[in-house]
Amino acid sequence: PSDFSDDATPRIVVGLEDSAVLLYSDGWTQLHDSGWIQPVSQLSVKWPEFTDTQQPKVVVGLGQTTACGGAVEYYSNGWTQLQGTGWCSPVEAMSVLWDTDFASTVLPKIAVGLGDGAVIVYLG
Repeated sequence: PSDFSDDATPRIVVGLEDSAVLLYSDGWTQLHDSGWIQPVSQLSVKWPEFTDTQQPKVVVGLGQTTACGGAVEYYSNGWTQLQGTGWCSPVEAMSVLWDTDFASTVLPKIAVGLGDGAVIVYLG
């Protein structure tokens, strides 16, 4: 996901197969290293309004390369695990409903489709 608003420097967030999450805004910044081990399979970003100095909020869904995977992680100036790998099934689809106010501390609502066919809803 990217932000190309107002002719500003483009801002991009990418999730990598090695589980790293990177932010581009006048250069690359690592938001997360490869410590999750599972690949980033889904990614949703909430961009701050009217500023290039704040980092975005991010939700990632993780895939599966080992026996268990499929975690959901949330970034807002630091990472919070919303669901661990107990599903033992990769996140294959994800929809995120963000609060309209970027400054809000309310967690987003998330619907996750897993590789085993289950659909999980997280309501914050």
